Amino acid sequence: MEKKISLSAIATFILLVMVSLSANLTAQKVSPTIDFSAYKRLKVKPSEADPSVKNWDSAHRVIYDKAIKNNKVLLWLTGTGGSTDHVPQSFFKTALDQGYRIIALSFMSAPGVSQVCKGDYLSQNVDCAAEFRRKRIYGDNTFLPIPDQYQDAIIPRLTKLFTVFVEK
Repeated sequence: MEKKISLSAIATFILLVMVSLSANLTAQKVSPTIDFSAYKRLKVKPSEADPSVKNWDSAHRVIYDKAIKNNKVLLWLTGTGGSTDHVPQSFFKTALDQGYRIIALSFMSAPGVSQVCKGDYLSQNVDCAAEFRRKRIYGDNTFLPIPDQYQDAIIPRLTKLFTVFVEK
């Protein structure tokens, strides 16, 4: 027997998820600060790891429990326009309690793909979103609508951050 799901049921579900996420994010902002003092906390500016970095130089955050020895890493990437100064504390605490090391990576998060790949530009370049994301993640292609340089991309910044820890 085949079940059909109505469009209104799907729309209602999506709306409920969005409201739930919105309420959770709002709760994160007003909740009391969680005490992370039991964990090792590091801040490394991207320009400290790579002197060629000139833009979006707010510090990467690394948080972990020195007593836990495993290979579990949670890489947290902010949304459009976000920064590592505002992180989901309850989420981080849960991850730390599960034994994860957390890296909150600072990278150019504005403009977002939906701010660039739209209208006439999107009509003329159907691969816009893929090219945008490749530039933002790897930095190895030419995509003129965003100012990102190779050293601003996620993978080069993460690699340089790892290099800092290997050298210490």
